[in-house]
Amino acid sequence: MGASCRDGSCQIVSPSMNYLTKLFALGLLLVAPSGVLTGNAWVDGFWLQTQQTTPQYPAGPDSKPQPGVPKGEVLKFSFDHSKIFPGTYRDYWVYVPAQYSPDKPACLYVNQDGVQFEAPTVFDNLIYKKEMPVTIGVFVMHGRVRAANPDYALDRFNRSYEYDGLGDNYVRFLLEELLPEVETKKASDGRAIRFSHNGNDRAIGGSSSGAICAFTAAWDGRMRLAVFSAQLGLTSDCGEERSIQR
Repeated sequence: MGASCRDGSCQIVSPSMNYLTKLFALGLLLVAPSGVLTGNAWVDGFWLQTQQTTPQYPAGPDSKPQPGVPKGEVLKFSFDHSKIFPGTYRDYWVYVPAQYSPDKPACLYVNQDGVQFEAPTVFDNLIYKKEMPVTIGVFVMHGRVRAANPDYALDRFNRSYEYDGLGDNYVRFLLEELLPEVETKKASDGRAIRFSHNGNDRAIGGSSSGAICAFTAAWDGRMRLAVFSAQLGLTSDCGEERSIQR
């Protein structure tokens, strides 16, 4: 069974779709909470129409570029030589604020799943207004394992293994592998990247499984984290999203 989608409409198709399969597919669409599915779906003769019930959250001024605010730099790198997660590769981005000087090690924020929520723009605005200290952001993707033959298979995501595991592997990956490598990098103008090792200057965050990862890292204690932020989305008719911060 597969799905063919175009212009917001999806058709569930299968050359051998029997009655029970059709009924199961129809049931999945009918019982899905409102707001989860948006658009039209065609299931073997049935048109199902869903509507987004949760209003779009408007971006605040801190999430938008503001006049006169100096912009930090976002650098992209790749990491492919982990011994803790062998065989994986990943991209990561480093945000360096315009106000950062290597003479004073910066605060550190680590985010799972890469750059989210317009974070570089938010950091620009809040640092400029002195509502947060000068902070370097490290936005790292989960690992991937390359397909043996990319013509016939996709890379395997290592996300659940890394983020949902309750052991110390991910904390060790950050402390022993990724963050030391980040501190070997430089901004485009030659500024060396240096982090503060004071727990009050360190934070980690994520959403969904990334939130589990952030909690586990904070619980572990070795990163000396004073703050963690977790965004947990709940699938419900209310379209709730809960934010947990410590």
